[in-house]
Amino acid sequence: MNKNGRAGSVMSNRERQMSMLNHSWLQQHPTWLFNQEYSGVFEPLPNHLGARLMFYLHCVYRVLDIRDADSIEDLIDYEHHIKLSSQDIDKLIILAIALSPDRLANRCFFENDEKCGVLINEFYHKHELSNEIKIPDFVQIGVDQRSVYNIMCFKHQFLQDNYYAPLSFYKTRIRQISEAISMCRSKNDTSKSRQKNDDINACFCSIL
Repeated sequence: MNKNGRAGSVMSNRERQMSMLNHSWLQQHPTWLFNQEYSGVFEPLPNHLGARLMFYLHCVYRVLDIRDADSIEDLIDYEHHIKLSSQDIDKLIILAIALSPDRLANRCFFENDEKCGVLINEFYHKHELSNEIKIPDFVQIGVDQRSVYNIMCFKHQFLQDNYYAPLSFYKTRIRQISEAISMCRSKNDTSKSRQKNDDINACFCSIL
């Protein structure tokens, strides 16, 4: 797994074969994902679960036009997850929920073990699989249509590790965010004189 979102960018078949030879399991799964230093076992740390959610968002960023999302560059920089503030983590959670797998499935995310090879996820240019998979030009996210740049094939474990497990850990925080958004909606209904909508919580009220 690297900054491209997996063990290498879009590869030829020959490059994928070489990748199988050159990358060990730990090279595909960086040690910062696991609490090896303190416990000696592969047990995720809470802040590392946040890094996994950042990795999920990074993968979305590679296939879908979300470049105008607030603080997106920071939110997808999973190798520097410790730099995120508490407010950034809230933004991360909200954006990840807004870009949930069910909104992307069979549009720009495709579960396909064969296309992943030895990796847990793999990226392709749209034209590479256009004869095999029906790929739309846009995905509807809330009231907006977002352009599809590329597609990602993944194995079932990808979503469990990088989406559902992190969100399960953050369930209390999600409930708190949901309550705050409900208050936001209530204020929007009772007041027309709101300040400019530049806060990501407000931005995604209509989505959530």
